[in-house]
Amino acid sequence: MRLVIRKRIVLGLAVVLAAALLGRWWLHRSDPVPVPAQTVPQLSTDSGPVAEPTGPTAAPTVSAPSATSGIFRGRVIDAATRTPVREFEVQIYTQESMRDATPEARVFRTVDGRFDLRELRGDVLMLAVAAKGYQRFDLLSVALASDPRKEVEIAMRGGHLLTGRVFDETSGDGIADARVAFRDSNVSRYDVSWRTRPSMQSRVDGTFALDGVPPGAVTLEVSARGYAPREVDVVAADRTEPLEISLSTGASVAGKVTQTDGTTPTGGTVGFWDLERGHGASYPIGASGTFSFTKLPPGRYRISAQGEGGAVNLEIELARNEHRTGVVLALQGGRSIRGIVTNVRPEDMQRVRVSIRRKEDIAGAQNVASLDSGGAYSLKDVPAGPAWIIATLQNQQMLAQPVNVPAEADLTVNLAFPNVGRLHGRVTRRGQPVPGIELSPMLLPDGIVQLDATTSADGRYVFEELAEGQYRLIGNSYRSPVIIVGRDTQFDIEVPETQLAGRVLEESGKVPVVKADIDLWPVEGSAEDGRVHRLSNDSGQFDLAGIEPGDFMLSAYKPGYEMFRQRMSFPPSADAMTIRLRQDPGIEVRVRSPDTRDPVHEIFAAEMIGGRHGTRMTLRVDSDGIAHIPAAMAGSTLQFFCERYEPITVRDWNGQSLSLSFKDSR
Repeated sequence: MRLVIRKRIVLGLAVVLAAALLGRWWLHRSDPVPVPAQTVPQLSTDSGPVAEPTGPTAAPTVSAPSATSGIFRGRVIDAATRTPVREFEVQIYTQESMRDATPEARVFRTVDGRFDLRELRGDVLMLAVAAKGYQRFDLLSVALASDPRKEVEIAMRGGHLLTGRVFDETSGDGIADARVAFRDSNVSRYDVSWRTRPSMQSRVDGTFALDGVPPGAVTLEVSARGYAPREVDVVAADRTEPLEISLSTGASVAGKVTQTDGTTPTGGTVGFWDLERGHGASYPIGASGTFSFTKLPPGRYRISAQGEGGAVNLEIELARNEHRTGVVLALQGGRSIRGIVTNVRPEDMQRVRVSIRRKEDIAGAQNVASLDSGGAYSLKDVPAGPAWIIATLQNQQMLAQPVNVPAEADLTVNLAFPNVGRLHGRVTRRGQPVPGIELSPMLLPDGIVQLDATTSADGRYVFEELAEGQYRLIGNSYRSPVIIVGRDTQFDIEVPETQLAGRVLEESGKVPVVKADIDLWPVEGSAEDGRVHRLSNDSGQFDLAGIEPGDFMLSAYKPGYEMFRQRMSFPPSADAMTIRLRQDPGIEVRVRSPDTRDPVHEIFAAEMIGGRHGTRMTLRVDSDGIAHIPAAMAGSTLQFFCERYEPITVRDWNGQSLSLSFKDSR
């Protein structure tokens, strides 16, 4: 039985179940990764108007803001020539502007590239510097200057200009106000900076000019009101031809939810999940049972329905602009699950909800029951098969227990909330309080990151009603030793100094390699427990801390560059290092799937060391079915994964090109 805390974990459990189902182990890192909120297609039901599609609403996780207002000084230079950039714009993101991506912008025209920002509020989370012909520079750690002479160097990397037009594929007319954004091909759709990615709106005639695009493979994200969103893979270069990007109104699916007879309509909830892009939501529907989902890109989807009399799931695949109507979701009856929930205070009894969730209920369809005065609950019409029983207390405490519902008998499952304790303490660095640090307790051995808390002005934090057990505290680059949490546990943190710092630069010169994956894992023992992952920042810098003594393997990699690998012992002999990466496309991997209508866009590779994983990476597959893997992996046993398909193992890879033919796992 597991205790998990925080409202967002209700969605998180579905994500965990889906990840287990799909084998997405490679996403688990030692540093917590925020799960984006759900993104949904346009829904039409008889329950009232629904807004146009929106993106996830969670703001990116960034370094803590300074506690006081003040001045920030900087100098903007060209990373290659080290000469000043004289005209640029500084965008200022606060917590408020981060939510809707509308930063304050200040334009500077200087002789030497120097600027200062005065009267900055203390809630500044991020600065972004943009200049014509350069990639945007994101500064995620904003320290207001106490020394008026101190300034931050901002080295801008050259970028390309992508031009093109967004148009309606039926009429050929340009689409005004289409949003065109981009990300590096190795960056996930919802990484921590997804909301603040550089973007622009198309002009009245649909044309756009996107400046500051990094060289190489990038993914354009194109969306417009009334159209299905689209992603386009592009290779940015000096003379990339103008792009013609068509949008359509997209696919749709419509139908009704019925009782078990397949005819009588019924109300309840209907959930819709995009299986390929990993988002979805559930909605209430009226007595007519009707639903429709519109403006959908092609792909695989799951529709879930829950109502009086049972539940049902249907997986469908929609072609581009396909319109499927008359879909009937006939609820399937099931068995009853009854039990008693204990270790709940009498005053909290009415706030407890018990529900059932199956692996296929990713979109959130649930059968929900309340407790009576004696703590008893009853779930009806539960379909047979494996599931989780979930009990929540005011969406804060949650426990989940796996069950296997039989087809021929009812089930009795009693649930007991575990004892809760209190964890509190103070965070300091060199004896001084550290405010604004976000800490998250990670439950062991599960590795579940639970609620978070931010340190106060005097560096204090507190977690109330935390389940008793073993934890690690994670915050920024900090990982605590194992903490045993009891009724009242105090754990003070002296933030360790950086144990290993460095920069990732191109082979020649001082141009940084940005968003390179830095991975460190122990050579012996549990690789998962000691694994540390970071991304190099816009200066190419990274820092690692909280690493226990031992022998480790360090790697640095970004697609388009060679991979750096080095074995080292901790504590290291040097405080800093410079990693230089030579541009290199890597070794070609040709990818084939059994369904030629649905090409593979992304695969996952892992180095196998006995039963453990060494290097892990995401490989982008282009429109010709080609991906690339670094030559440094030669000699290793590799395992390749792709959603829906059986994994492929290549033993003792000889460093030559590969051809991978995936087989359907369904």
